[in-house]
Amino acid sequence: ILFRRWPSGVTYIVGLDGGPQPVCKPCESAAYGWRDNGHISLLSTSPEPQFEPRLRMIDLANAVTNEWIASPMVVKTFRESSVRVEEDEPVVWAPDARALYFIGSSVQQLASLWKLDVNPDTRIVTGGPHMMTAMADDITGVSLARATGAMAFSVSTRVPQVRWYPLDQSGRRITGPPVGLSSSATQSNYP
Repeated sequence: ILFRRWPSGVTYIVGLDGGPQPVCKPCESAAYGWRDNGHISLLSTSPEPQFEPRLRMIDLANAVTNEWIASPMVVKTFRESSVRVEEDEPVVWAPDARALYFIGSSVQQLASLWKLDVNPDTRIVTGGPHMMTAMADDITGVSLARATGAMAFSVSTRVPQVRWYPLDQSGRRITGPPVGLSSSATQSNYP
């Protein structure tokens, strides 16, 4: 299964049969993941200052998209914390389908792991977003083991720093460890 977003704003799913099926029109860039073998979830947020969450479930058997409702408290919390869903990152469901995990960026622009409480029976997002990680590094690629509930994600530091590398007389070979010239607390670009 592949997702393709065309310049027209239409997102298509290209299945194993090779035929593209439109799944939302128009739709913003979204995070996506499987809820089960028959449904794909798309999670997105509207541009600031709204930061309004949008959760859609796509039934692959008949290409029907079901829109979930976010409670007013969830919408308020998204706005107050200025959380936006990172596009093209995974959306991961808890084994009981009562929680949804995603990668989101806040005002500080660090990508963290967040959780939404959901009710699959009523298709309502009932709580969250709850920040699950508070690191000085970006989080990407969350995965959840169905059998044990163990969670894995990658962490990467993306704060650019200026570093000085000692070179030999030719200026072509590094001769020692780098020396940091700027703090990791601030972004430093283009020395």
